[in-house]
Amino acid sequence: MITICQIGPRFAQVFLGMTVCLLSWNIVQAADGGISGRVIDAEGKPVTGAEIARFWSSSKERMTPFHKATTGADGQFSIRVDDFGQGVAVLAFDADQKRGALAVVSSNSFGEPLVMKLGAVVTVRGQFTCTELGESPGWCNAYFSLTSPDVRIIQSPSPEATFFAKLPPGDYKFKGYGGESVLGMTTNLSVTSNQPLLDLGKIDLQATPIGRAYGKAAPPWHVTDARGLPKNVQIADVRGKWVLLEFWGFW
Repeated sequence: MITICQIGPRFAQVFLGMTVCLLSWNIVQAADGGISGRVIDAEGKPVTGAEIARFWSSSKERMTPFHKATTGADGQFSIRVDDFGQGVAVLAFDADQKRGALAVVSSNSFGEPLVMKLGAVVTVRGQFTCTELGESPGWCNAYFSLTSPDVRIIQSPSPEATFFAKLPPGDYKFKGYGGESVLGMTTNLSVTSNQPLLDLGKIDLQATPIGRAYGKAAPPWHVTDARGLPKNVQIADVRGKWVLLEFWGFW
């Protein structure tokens, strides 16, 4: 039996919103998949205890995986990943993290066995500075991403503004940023096998307007509108009183 009825515009908006949400959820769920395969060494032998993950974080000279899979005695692994139509990358390391492998799996290759052959990795390190401010920018984070597909594989957060990562040879996108006092930077990075250590040295980040003004007297302002005060009010007019300045930011 089919019942025909009328619905109000408000209910129609809610129903349409629910429909869109359900469709979006189904798309995401359909994009979930698994990657199975095995990890081998340079001689083709299975590697036991290797860790595989889509995303890693570095801290204290060690790479830590998120939602990892670990190989057994036969070198086999299976890991669940989310694919949003651009393919995924998985990074593998042996137990002592001296050898690694990076593989990119396209969206139409899910379900096909993957073989990851470990090789020597390159240690990349460096430090962020801010010459303009004359001091360390404090907490900073570095991201290492693939150039194609543009997916992040490693992050390196540090309160001392240092960064560290282990990478298989290849081309990457490197991004660094800090707090509100410095601007971020992005550059391309080429990692080659002939240098086991790639020291990027000190990377100078530019200061933001807030960073340049921090700890200094507030500059003159121009008020476009005010409540309870004339529009031509200046800082000197409220000297000796509490003044709250609220800065809005959008990301």
